[in-house]
Amino acid sequence: MSIIERVVSILDEKKISQKEICDLLNINSSTFSTWKRRYANIPSDKIVPIADFLKVSIRFLLTGEGTKEKREITEQENEILRIYNALSLKDKTALLTRAYDLEEQNK
Repeated sequence: MSIIERVVSILDEKKISQKEICDLLNINSSTFSTWKRRYANIPSDKIVPIADFLKVSIRFLLTGEGTKEKREITEQENEILRIYNALSLKDKTALLTRAYDLEEQNK
């Protein structure tokens, strides 16, 4: 399946009109229709806005592989990353070791 085919499929699935995505991308409907007819590659500068708009991962949009839905990072996950990034290498290693131990306990 091509990128444009995935985009059209997601638009149909989410009941989003072609006009809505054309407005977002600031392109004419005829441009989008040409992409569809010719199975043309979407210009690279349009990929990120399309993925964000459709709430899908860029990898899925480009390849059809990986997780379809883009997942937002929670506040707690951001806080964990903030703390982790502030640690020394030794403390990062200790934290990861503890995280692996917790993961193993919860299996």
